[in-house]
Amino acid sequence: MLKKIAILLLVMCVSPVWAGSDVHSSMRQIKKAFGDAAQSSSVEEMKGAMGRLDKIVSHLKQGNYQGDRGKTMQEGFQKLAVAIDQVESELNQGNLQSAKDKLRTIDELRSEYHRKVR
Repeated sequence: MLKKIAILLLVMCVSPVWAGSDVHSSMRQIKKAFGDAAQSSSVEEMKGAMGRLDKIVSHLKQGNYQGDRGKTMQEGFQKLAVAIDQVESELNQGNLQSAKDKLRTIDELRSEYHRKVR
């Protein structure tokens, strides 16, 4: 019985560390996908990068974040999802330059929410 309790406590203590690590890893993946999108030379290439970005943000939105910082993170992920949809809409219309222009919104959100959660 004591062994089960010890394992449960260990899992409870380590889980937030893993969750934080997952967010950090996802942020690095977002940075890479964003850079790939910004450097894209075709609509199809940018669609691939934006698809990766969308998948990462969708995963992050499903996370369970605690406290005020968690609320702020969820708010940022939601706004990021909307901005990604706008970029993808431009890409679906074949507007590479307009899609790249809308990437600025994503970069602005990154900057804004990094300040808010620190």
